Amino acid sequence: MKEAFIELIRSSAKLGASDIHIVNEKIYHRIQGILTALPSAGDASSSTNREIIIGLLDDEEAKILQAHGAVDFALTIDDIRLRVNVYKEDKGLAAAIRILPKEFPSIEELHLERIIQRLNSALQQRTGGLVLVTGTTGSGKSTTLASLTDCLLRQQPRHAVTLEDPIEYIFIPDNGNSLISRRELGRDFFDFSAGIRQSLREMPDILLVGEIRDEETMTAAMRAAESGILVLASLHTGSAPGAVERVAGFYPPERQPVILQQLSQVLTTVIAQRLISAADGRRAVHEILTATPAVRNLIRTGSTAQLMSAIIAGGNDDMITFERSAEQYLRKV
Repeated sequence: MKEAFIELIRSSAKLGASDIHIVNEKIYHRIQGILTALPSAGDASSSTNREIIIGLLDDEEAKILQAHGAVDFALTIDDIRLRVNVYKEDKGLAAAIRILPKEFPSIEELHLERIIQRLNSALQQRTGGLVLVTGTTGSGKSTTLASLTDCLLRQQPRHAVTLEDPIEYIFIPDNGNSLISRRELGRDFFDFSAGIRQSLREMPDILLVGEIRDEETMTAAMRAAESGILVLASLHTGSAPGAVERVAGFYPPERQPVILQQLSQVLTTVIAQRLISAADGRRAVHEILTATPAVRNLIRTGSTAQLMSAIIAGGNDDMITFERSAEQYLRKV
């Protein structure tokens, strides 16, 4: 690995960058959501950057890149954890690099204490359930999933299995008794739906699914939740009601009534997340939907247009809108 890349990571991390992009002869980083081109070094060129990118790949990753045009993996520089995507584009190779936080934000920092109480109750009663953490790309879904999992593992001895693409965070439960099994897509399992099915034999209390991308994975996740496992998963959608619509959209219209019936029974919570700018960096705010009997009925009947009204009226059931969440955060800073 080239020293120039190591220094780039060190300097960008010190500046608080969340992402680095290497494209042709240019290098960019993103700080507080703003993308900025770095001044070119004297020997900067597309060939130099290509050498840097190739130096990040091992033999197996290079084969995947050649076969599929892109590859995802994780790296650690010093104590800085990175999620890397190397991909082919019209002028050669490029890389998109996410600098992961060194520590998870606490549940208190995320203002999700009441949600953790709900999840602890589900684990103690062994009722299982499905928790969806949603948001756009770069909104911090993976970090929130990690924070939830880490908190649940620290509170009581539990077994968690994670299915990730790639493995991003390192969990070190401090109670000494929790067990975590980390599995990486392409190395330890080969598609998320199969990974979920395999995990049922591993008897986890908690199953973290890095991302639900298709009908097969969604079906497997709901079946795992029905079996008594607490399933935590991410989904690409901008709002909590939109998550229900997204789940239904994985399936053909004729199957959607049955799927919504199943979802209404297993869903525990939807946490939609956005990042807002603050004096000390970007902070997460949330829109939360909890599965009360009334919400379950709306999901079962496909009345998703009414879910926002349920969120607005559901403060006593730990529901909250983005606007209210932002107001609460700003009052506390």
